[in-house]
Amino acid sequence: MRLTNRTARACATFGLWILCCGLPNFLGSKVYDIPALEPVDGREVWMQDLISISLRLIPVPVLAILARRVSYRARDGLMYLIPIYGALVFAPTVFWRVVHLPLRDWPPRPEEARTHSATPR
Repeated sequence: MRLTNRTARACATFGLWILCCGLPNFLGSKVYDIPALEPVDGREVWMQDLISISLRLIPVPVLAILARRVSYRARDGLMYLIPIYGALVFAPTVFWRVVHLPLRDWPPRPEEARTHSATPR
């Protein structure tokens, strides 16, 4: 995906953020509204909690995979778990770089410097 217009790049970044971070969190909050999972006769709500947490953690492996492509380490995907910073700073930064990957404008990591070839602008 090659986007050169800054507005188009921002819209694509926002779209990726909605798909990867917003949608799983929204669905994770809606788990408690599913009638089939409501506690019956004293049954505990652990199933609702398990499904909700699983949905809310979907961005972690997605960000770990994408982070490797944009000069972060895979373990940096865990930064999504830091409250506020993860979802509102780190994830948009990764998505911004993913959208602009063909026209890389950030420095490579030291491990990448050996194999990195400069992309013409």
